[in-house]
Amino acid sequence: MSKWRCCFLLFFVFFFGSNSLLSKENNRSTSIALIENDSHLIVTNQESNSISIINVQQDYEKIGEIPVGSRPQTIAFDALHKNIFVSNQNEGTLSIINFDSLSNAGCLETNLAPFGVVVGEHLIFVSNQESHNVTVYDKSNFVRLKTINTEKFPRGLNLYEEKDRLYVTHFKNGKLTVINTNTLEIDSVINMGSNASLSQSVIITDDGKYGYLPQTFSNTINTSLQFDSTVFPSVSVVDLENGANLRKKRIGLDIVDRPVGIPLESALNSSGDLYIVNSASDDISVVNLSNTGGVAHIEVGRNPKGIALSHSQQRVYIDNALDGTVSAIDIETNLEIENFEVTRLEENARLLNGRRIFNSSSRSDLSRDQWVACSTCHFDGGDDGNSWFFTDGLRNTPSLFGVSETPPFHWSGNLDELQDVEVTIRDVQGGTGLAIGESNCSPSCDQGMPNKFRSEDLDDLALYLTSLKFPSSARLESIPQYFPYKKGEALFFDEKVGCASCHYPPLYSDGLKHNLSSTVGNIASFIDTPSLRGLTNSAPYFHDGSASSLEEVLQLSSQKDQHGSVSHLSILQKQDLLTFLKRIPIAETSIEPEESQSCLPPSQVFGITRVMAYSDLQLNNTFFRIGGRITLTLESSSNTPTITYVAIIPPSGNFYTISADGSMSDLNVITSYETSFTPKEQIRKAIVNTTLPKGLELGEYKILVVTVGIDKEVTNSENWLSFDEVVFEIINNGQGTFTL
Repeated sequence: MSKWRCCFLLFFVFFFGSNSLLSKENNRSTSIALIENDSHLIVTNQESNSISIINVQQDYEKIGEIPVGSRPQTIAFDALHKNIFVSNQNEGTLSIINFDSLSNAGCLETNLAPFGVVVGEHLIFVSNQESHNVTVYDKSNFVRLKTINTEKFPRGLNLYEEKDRLYVTHFKNGKLTVINTNTLEIDSVINMGSNASLSQSVIITDDGKYGYLPQTFSNTINTSLQFDSTVFPSVSVVDLENGANLRKKRIGLDIVDRPVGIPLESALNSSGDLYIVNSASDDISVVNLSNTGGVAHIEVGRNPKGIALSHSQQRVYIDNALDGTVSAIDIETNLEIENFEVTRLEENARLLNGRRIFNSSSRSDLSRDQWVACSTCHFDGGDDGNSWFFTDGLRNTPSLFGVSETPPFHWSGNLDELQDVEVTIRDVQGGTGLAIGESNCSPSCDQGMPNKFRSEDLDDLALYLTSLKFPSSARLESIPQYFPYKKGEALFFDEKVGCASCHYPPLYSDGLKHNLSSTVGNIASFIDTPSLRGLTNSAPYFHDGSASSLEEVLQLSSQKDQHGSVSHLSILQKQDLLTFLKRIPIAETSIEPEESQSCLPPSQVFGITRVMAYSDLQLNNTFFRIGGRITLTLESSSNTPTITYVAIIPPSGNFYTISADGSMSDLNVITSYETSFTPKEQIRKAIVNTTLPKGLELGEYKILVVTVGIDKEVTNSENWLSFDEVVFEIINNGQGTFTL
């Protein structure tokens, strides 16, 4: 470190103490991490389905590359038990690797498409992008304790245990969820603005006061789709104490540094320098937060996805995902001093080239000034959830999963081959193009000369697009047989309803263009029939994004019956139809292949570090009348043997307790609901499901659930491991308008 910089740092610390700009290494989800006092580096290899362990102190020697599940995303290290946790996105699992033996120590099942994983003093947290929740496990005996439902597409995690908070980013809408790690309940959700997206991470200052989120902001109201006025690489700043987005403090990277593509990750050093990883432009922006000025711009390898900062503040390590390498950067000089291989990418060379092209904005033939890549709107082949103004009108971004199976392409169907994306590269991304000469798309691509075989890079990009399949989370274990699904399926294929006249299996598209000019009030326009596969996670809907949900699709379609005929359907029939639409079967050949490895439980468990139990009562209503149906469910878990009690307190103030068979105790007699002699995985049970009989006292009732240790008295509240309460009222049949 230079003399002036060292003196400045000492002055800064002396006068400002633990200033909010001074940051320790955050406990955050990441694809690359330093462990064991910075002696070793762990890297996830998304393209190799493995993790690599590097000895940093021995000339970056790779001491092991260990197979894990399909599409590993992030890693976390439990220093107490020497376990490495790896989220496997395509399998819905968490691999456990023992660091000492460099061997597989077991596996935990998660929910759909896990991404972020962090390990705290007692708990493991995993974000599940496509089931829209966070799962929580005990880190010693691996019991699943709770599932916390969140906003859609939770992704990055940052655990700040000093304030008992877990911060969760949401990839498509840019929001930040704050979870209390004691209660495992959501405290708040902070909105970064309706145009924030591609939000993968949040970095927290040492005092926990501020958060910094690399994001991309979309200018969707822009009617002139120019490369430099469409998306903006930014860092949002959040006041975590007050739960506020500091809009005026937002950092525009194109202003303080230079135009970059898809900022995803960041790390903050003790000098207040924020290192921002730009995955599309293959570089690092370094910004000082004290003066919001650019410090350095560092070129790295292809598609950087993660960053690790050494505790010594001397090195930053960058995971170059599509090179299989790591860049080591010296913090004093902000220069790359080493680039070493962590995995060999075995993918077909042309397919790998196509993947790199798709994810890059760093080349002038792909993008002008590094602004836009294919992946900016189609990250990992999906969609951005936005609608954009193209020359032929407002158009909703479709996902590209299975795109090669449903020609022609674009909503207008004006691309008759995948190589015609050449026109998108030139007109939207501002690139000079992958082919020499004209784009062959005048007056339209389907009327011009073929683009196939004009350019090897263009053909490689088309090859990659052809390889895009639906994620494994889209796979149905079996065709559902329950009545709502089957009734919805029958309605879908009913000629009177008419859905299948254009959307017939197996692709649920007829591959034709239809005039939908009056469907939702648009001007005359012929639209290519989209496939209905994978609808659940592809909102908004219709070519112009005018329906924000599938429910709204049916609502708009009911108005004039010009998009199928659904106005005659009852509310229940529409619900059945929605049930089918949300689970339309996808052919196995169109889904990422299923891995053959089974998920075996951890081979070794450890003594728990803290006794924990969770209980959550849920009631189907707040007001009831005699003869109405009351349904009470209990969701509970514990990492230790427990006894659970459920009590009902009527208006009189006395109480009854409920047994597992649903029977009631005598008045003011304590009986247990259930006893668990082993730790209890999260489970949901119906406690009460009955109609309210005549003769019940009118007024307010309370239902309580209490969990205690196996040898503890429930009458002593100090023994309570968990507690929850719901309140409801039984009203006179003639009182109010409440019905069940």
